[in-house]
Amino acid sequence: MDVDGVIADFDSRVSELLGIDTHSARTAFNTAVDYGEEVHRAIGKLLRDPSFWVSLPPMPGALGSLRRLRRGLGRANVPFEIRFYSSLPHHYEGLRRWWLWKVVRAAENMDAVYLRTPRHATKGDFIMADHGGVDYYIDDRWDTVATVVEKGAKGIVHPAPWNHDVPEHLPVKNLEEYVNYVLEDIRNGS
Repeated sequence: MDVDGVIADFDSRVSELLGIDTHSARTAFNTAVDYGEEVHRAIGKLLRDPSFWVSLPPMPGALGSLRRLRRGLGRANVPFEIRFYSSLPHHYEGLRRWWLWKVVRAAENMDAVYLRTPRHATKGDFIMADHGGVDYYIDDRWDTVATVVEKGAKGIVHPAPWNHDVPEHLPVKNLEEYVNYVLEDIRNGS
């Protein structure tokens, strides 16, 4: 699963620090499209500050959903590994691993396998080539989900205002619905 925008509440932290809502009115993933270059540069400056990455709150309901996913997969006696993917520059990899250990591990002693993807443009290809790919994947970018779906995974689009023309069967409202989908799919033997 993707981290920022699915597990980590990236936009709420950016909005809090800049004092403006950088999520609701977005029509594109690139913030310069809707907010201009000045806001886009201000966000870029935040991203270069290591303290930003360690202060991200989890998305509402994310930790409870991860607990349910881990328990549900364990009860189903299905071998599983939950992997978290992010396209952060390599010098932030340690901070992301620390955040996952601190926040996600708190969800229930969960082993967080973190893999940094080389570039966002190739994230879907990387995910499907990594250790034989994934069975399920959730991301807040339709382009990444479309790539993993084309390669055989069951993809879910986490809601975000910049996703347009998403097939109706793929979006979910939150991580809890994603977990419900995965666990139901496994129960049905899919």
